[in-house]
Amino acid sequence: MISDSIVMDRAVGIGMSEPEQWRRFKRLREEASEDELLALVEHKDVVVRCYAFRALAERESPQVFPILVRHLGDTHVVRTLSGCIEWSEKAADYFLATVSPRHRDFAAGFVMDDDQYAKVDSILLFRPRLELVARASMLDDLEPRPEWYSRVRQLVEKERVDAALRALARYRRREDIPRIRDAIASTDQRLAGLAAVAAFPDASFYPTLVERFRTLRRERMEAPAEFRELCIALARYDRPEVAAMFRDALSDRSAAIAIKIALQLTPHDSYQDVEDLISLSEMEAYEVEWNVERERIGGPTRR
Repeated sequence: MISDSIVMDRAVGIGMSEPEQWRRFKRLREEASEDELLALVEHKDVVVRCYAFRALAERESPQVFPILVRHLGDTHVVRTLSGCIEWSEKAADYFLATVSPRHRDFAAGFVMDDDQYAKVDSILLFRPRLELVARASMLDDLEPRPEWYSRVRQLVEKERVDAALRALARYRRREDIPRIRDAIASTDQRLAGLAAVAAFPDASFYPTLVERFRTLRRERMEAPAEFRELCIALARYDRPEVAAMFRDALSDRSAAIAIKIALQLTPHDSYQDVEDLISLSEMEAYEVEWNVERERIGGPTRR
């Protein structure tokens, strides 16, 4: 396991064959005792820790949740391979994904319940400097509860967590408008600023969005992620001018896809004629569906 330096699933590569690393994991899961797995989940090698935790989760060990909480600060990076997709993630994110029903295809195993999700979310929110994908995902879904406002604002102002800006925007407090406006104007934070506008479509942002849309179209700037977020934000404003701008951009296939995503996320009767004009190939329709689903749900810790 250590020599391969990667966590592999049961089927990898173009042929979706079972790798030797997976066979090692199966032997570990089937032959190791509970005490041995509990020791291995503290091993110095991150691959061993991840496989040991997965084995405990598949066995539904009562120790899974306490281990998970203890390892939320495990930010060592682990390489993973599933099918043909290889990526890197922090061990804590892997642990969280392992016990989330959305992200693993176990036949049986430990899955967090609502109370456990709530405890994890509280840790992700209040523990300082916890740079996990899971935290960003949690903030994407965070309800604007009054008791959390100060912490969310602190994440934006002190810890510079971009994902917290949209969470802050959901409170729809006018004193936060300057922060969102500054983010839109910033190259580094523009995507976070546009996502915040989608959550808080105040009229004061509208002229800036319109000008940015026209600039991107006029200069044919290659910024697909920004253009998509810009369309999503603009679609929150039910205005004839937005419908006209969208309609005029449909000759560009990438623009048409971004607009389709925006209109799927924010259906307005006044935009229906624009959406009806968008005809997609099978591959383009899949791209739209994938992006819409990604916007509607969160990441590894989400139910």
